[in-house]
Amino acid sequence: MRQETLERRIDLLKLEGNGLLPPEITKELSQKYGVTPRTLQYDFQYRDKWQPQIESLKDAFNRIINRHNQLYRKASLSYLQAETNREKQGAINLMRSINKDAFDMLFPNGVEMDNEAIKEIILRWKHIEPINLGC
Repeated sequence: MRQETLERRIDLLKLEGNGLLPPEITKELSQKYGVTPRTLQYDFQYRDKWQPQIESLKDAFNRIINRHNQLYRKASLSYLQAETNREKQGAINLMRSINKDAFDMLFPNGVEMDNEAIKEIILRWKHIEPINLGC
């Protein structure tokens, strides 16, 4: 399932959960995603086929997030209990690795960003004060 189709169908479920009727949902999503009303009627018609796929994706996503949180808490505890700077650095590297692994699992193709977004991140990064570990 393409990313745009997935997002459109998730929005369909959200809007329906908010109490909107199918004609209202069709109008809103056809404008938002630039698709024909027939495409959205198809989504409603064959929902029993695609909705279980989305729910299984949500379950997988939640398992990844839960596992990340568990690992990150353990690494944070290691950092707090570290007695030497070397142990603290190891814990920080572990937290960084856990975050990178979670990002790679959630966004296997990376994230597309324009130059302005990249410049914004670089500017914010430059303003962060480094942690002094006394090394």
